[in-house]
Amino acid sequence: MDAAVEAFLSGSVASVFLFQGGYRLNLVKAVRSHPGAQEFVGRPNVGIGLKRPFVRAAFLQARPMPRPDD
Repeated sequence: MDAAVEAFLSGSVASVFLFQGGYRLNLVKAVRSHPGAQEFVGRPNVGIGLKRPFVRAAFLQARPMPRPDD
């Protein structure tokens, strides 16, 4: 989870994050679906330290999907 949060906040990952254990999560969609995260991430005057817990909450409340078989 920490890697997903940091990847999202740094902008260094595509919207879909692949977790170990065979799950994937659309990080952008998770943040857009969470009212608090959406509000804080969109504010340019809010630091990363305040955004991080909201982004984490958005990911924890989202529903990861199983990865399709490769």
